[in-house]
Amino acid sequence: MSVSDRSTRPSAAETQPTTAGWHGPRIIAVTFTSFFASTGFIFSVYGVFLNDIAASFGASMTVMGLMPAIYHAMSACISPILGRHLDRLGIRRVMLVGACLLPLGLVGVSRATSIGEAAIYFAGLTVLGSIAIGSLPSTTLITNWYGASRGRAMGLASTGSTAAGMILPPLVAFLLLSFDWRIVLAGLSSLGATIAILIVWLLAVDRPSDLNQSPEPENAPQQYEAGAVDPPATTAELIRRREFWLIAATFGLLFSSGLVQVTYFVKYAIELGLTLQLAGSVMAARALASLFGQIGLAWLSDRIGRRGVLAGVIGMQGLLWWVLASPPNLAAFVAAGVGFGFFGGSMMPLRAAMVASVFGRVDFAKVTGLMSPAALPIQIAAVPIAGLLFDRTQDFGTAFSAFLFVFPVAALMLYFIRDPAPATGPGPEPTRPSSDVRPRRVPPLAGE
Repeated sequence: MSVSDRSTRPSAAETQPTTAGWHGPRIIAVTFTSFFASTGFIFSVYGVFLNDIAASFGASMTVMGLMPAIYHAMSACISPILGRHLDRLGIRRVMLVGACLLPLGLVGVSRATSIGEAAIYFAGLTVLGSIAIGSLPSTTLITNWYGASRGRAMGLASTGSTAAGMILPPLVAFLLLSFDWRIVLAGLSSLGATIAILIVWLLAVDRPSDLNQSPEPENAPQQYEAGAVDPPATTAELIRRREFWLIAATFGLLFSSGLVQVTYFVKYAIELGLTLQLAGSVMAARALASLFGQIGLAWLSDRIGRRGVLAGVIGMQGLLWWVLASPPNLAAFVAAGVGFGFFGGSMMPLRAAMVASVFGRVDFAKVTGLMSPAALPIQIAAVPIAGLLFDRTQDFGTAFSAFLFVFPVAALMLYFIRDPAPATGPGPEPTRPSSDVRPRRVPPLAGE
C-alpha cells in the first residue's frame, strides 16, 4: 500500500476491530475489578476506619494523614520501575501478584499492635499490591486495546473505584456497629481480593496480538512509512518534554485535593453532626455522583476534547471546594461533597487519555510510571498538612481553605499543555515540541 493510500481516511470497516469475538470488553471487566480492589480497600474505606484506628493506636490526625503519604511515596519509588519493565514482566502476571499482596498487607494491619507496625505492613505489602493491580497496569491494558474510544473505555474502567466508593463505605460503617474494625478490615479485603484474582486470571490478556486480534484504531488517520515507527523514548527524552511536567503537576495538584477530601470527609461530616453511618451513606452518594461523572465526562471528552472538559472540571471543583471550606450549613456541605465527587470522578480517565494522546501507546506505561515521582512533593504533603492544620485549630474549614490555591494554579498549567501535531500525509515533519523531541507515530495496526 502506498503512502498516499495510507494517508486517506479509513473505511467504515477499518474503524472497528475486524476479528470476531473481540476481547476488548473483557479488558474493561478486568480493569473495573482492579480499580475496585486497588482503591476501594484503601482510599474508599480509610476515612470510615479513621476514628477507630486512631483510637486503637492513640494517633493524631497528622499521624493518620501519613498513611496516604506513605502510599504516594512508595508509588513514586515503584511506579517508574514498574512502568519501565511492565511489558517484559507481563501485565497479567503483575496484576495477579498485586491481588495477592494487597489483602496480605491489610490482614497484617488488622493484627498490628502499634501504628508503626501497621505502617510497615501497609507500606511493605498493601501499597505494593495496590500499585501492581492498580492504575498503571490497568490503564496500560486499555491503551493497548483501545484507540478512538479510549477516553470512554478509561471512564468505564475507573468506575470500579466508584463502585467501591458506593458499596464499601456504608457497608463498613454498618459492620462496625457489630464488629471490631480489625475483623471487618481483614474479612472484606480477603473476600475482595479472592474475586479479583479469579477475574484477572480468567480474563486478562496483555495485548490484542496475544489473541491474534487488532487494537481499536485511533480516531484520526495517520501516515505510516516503511521503517518510520520510532522506538520507545528514553527517560531523558520524556522528562525533557514540557508536557510531561505540566501534566504531572496539573493532575498532582488535583489528585491531592481529592485525597484530602476523601481522607477527612467522614470525620468532617461527623464534626458537623452526622453519625458514622450517615456519613458513610454520603460517601456512597458521592461515589454514585462520581460514576455519572466518570462515564459522562469521559464520553464528552471523546467528542469535544479533553482540554475543554478538564477546564470546566477544574472550575467547578474550585467552586465546590470553597463551599466545603466554609459550609453555610450541613446540607450545603453534603451537596458540595457529592458535587465534588461528580467532577473528580473524571480525573483518572482524563489524565490517562491525555497521556496517551500526547505520548502514544509506545511510551504510555513508562510515562505514567515516571509521573508518580514527578508529582510526589505535592501528593505526599497534602494529607498530613491538612491533618496538622486540624490538630492545631480543631477546624476542618481552616484545613480545607489552605488548598483553595490548587484550582487556579491547575487551570493555568492546563493552558500551556499542547498535543503534538499529528502527521497526516507526506511533506515536512510536524512542528516539534519545545523540548525538540518529536512526537512518536503510533505503530500500524495488525494486518496493515
